[in-house]
Amino acid sequence: NIMTNFPSIRIELIIADARVHGHYTFQGGEKMDFPIKGGGGTDYRPVFDYIEAELPMTTMLLYFTDGDGWYPKIPPSYEVLWALSREHKVPFGRPLVVFHH
Repeated sequence: NIMTNFPSIRIELIIADARVHGHYTFQGGEKMDFPIKGGGGTDYRPVFDYIEAELPMTTMLLYFTDGDGWYPKIPPSYEVLWALSREHKVPFGRPLVVFHH
């Protein structure tokens, strides 16, 4: 478990599609167990709004997505890494194709 190697790292997991469906916190060697909800259209804006309201000390966001959806007009102050399922142009942050069909 990679989390046991980084006991001081906290992961805030947000499950979302066009709205936020859940928020889970994991720390250290804790088992990551969570339900997947949602599906359908993607709107990234609710996640960025949620982070601004609930997690203002965020330093980085790793967003797993296909890249299709509505993006915020203004980039956040923290780093965004888009873990994409295919090549896709993103308006801000760094794209990284991690799944390829």
